[in-house]
Amino acid sequence: MGRTSLGVALLTMAVGLTMALGLAACSSGPVTRETELASGEVGRPTVALSEDGRAAYYTWVERTDGAWNVWLSAWDRGAAEPSAPVRVNATPGNATAHDQAPPQVGVDLEGRVYVAWTNSISVEGRRFPASDLFVAVSSDGGRTFGAEQHVHSDAGDEPAGHTFHNLTRLADGAMLVSWIDGRRSEAARLMEVARGENSDAMGSGDMSSGEHSAHAAMHASTVGSEIRVARIEDGGARIYETDVLDTSSCPCCRTNMAVDAQGRVYTTWRHEYDNGDRDIVLAFSDDGGLTFTDPRPVRRDYWNISACPHTGPAIGIAPTGDVHVAWYTGADDNAGIQHIVSRDRGETFTSALNVLPGVPVAQVALSQDTKGNVRLLTEDATRGGLSSWRIHRGSVTWQDVRENASLPSIEQRSGTVATTWKEGSRLVAAVEGWR
Repeated sequence: MGRTSLGVALLTMAVGLTMALGLAACSSGPVTRETELASGEVGRPTVALSEDGRAAYYTWVERTDGAWNVWLSAWDRGAAEPSAPVRVNATPGNATAHDQAPPQVGVDLEGRVYVAWTNSISVEGRRFPASDLFVAVSSDGGRTFGAEQHVHSDAGDEPAGHTFHNLTRLADGAMLVSWIDGRRSEAARLMEVARGENSDAMGSGDMSSGEHSAHAAMHASTVGSEIRVARIEDGGARIYETDVLDTSSCPCCRTNMAVDAQGRVYTTWRHEYDNGDRDIVLAFSDDGGLTFTDPRPVRRDYWNISACPHTGPAIGIAPTGDVHVAWYTGADDNAGIQHIVSRDRGETFTSALNVLPGVPVAQVALSQDTKGNVRLLTEDATRGGLSSWRIHRGSVTWQDVRENASLPSIEQRSGTVATTWKEGSRLVAAVEGWR
């Protein structure tokens, strides 16, 4: 599969020094382990930790022999290196690569591993491919996976977009998937196509078939994309959609979710306003993802842009219950990576901080520790790689840069920090906190 050898580099550094990506370690404490997961034609990786922090699960897509597949590798605390990758999708080639829609991985309270991913479906007349959203579950620590299952309720209907997804574990043990859904806009496009064909059949059409297709696509673009969620229960035995959170989302900026200690579920995404502004909003649920509040702005940037910027938000919950959100905006007067905090569980937000101003469109990831420190990873064009930042009580400290790195994913749990990113055609994984 074009995968190189998994030789592990154990990096131990003196007190006070920082390591690549800001993963600090000292000679008498936990070390940071780093390894290459895969190389070649590979897509953006993501990572999740088990509840006790003793296992890290990495997933990505890789193309071999002209076909994309989803792979997962598990790294257990007692192992010198991650396990050999296992293919997740049962149907060979039933996957696709997109940096805003990488496969997502999560672990439930019983240790079952879930991977959610999308495929690509070419549809005549559509500007972009349609996609189905799948999930597969492993009950043996990622060594084998069960059947592919559709997440969305309209599987088998007219192909539409179901992508830019996220996956999280709920307080009751179920899993929740969020995604951007295009079934309404696809229905509008097909209706417009049918209207044009009927006009031609009656001899009243004055447009060519190509013009009709363009007109149909234009009409569909005025029907907004939706944010939808679905619960996965009993290890994948039951999957059902619950709520529609938005009917006018930016169509290509991924969703993100987090759950606090009281079980409140937070979902965040980029909303498209009637005037063309595309800003980050948030909604929350207190009934396990069955219903959500109306979306509210995290902050109104008033970023007016006529195309999707392909950069979604990051969200994390501190032990104190503070909700941290980071995102990119290209607003003329405040472009850059932003960070903001809610100290009342998503009801209101503080003033935002521009952590990295003046950069072009960038991806961001964050995590937080038990002491209230936020670790922010940002693509950083000014430093030529992936920068690590420490945010504590409104103070931001730049820590380090990993040159030529991009597309970060990070999770922190039970004293363990797991990170993954891409360097050119290599996927790199790191774990901090294991002795």
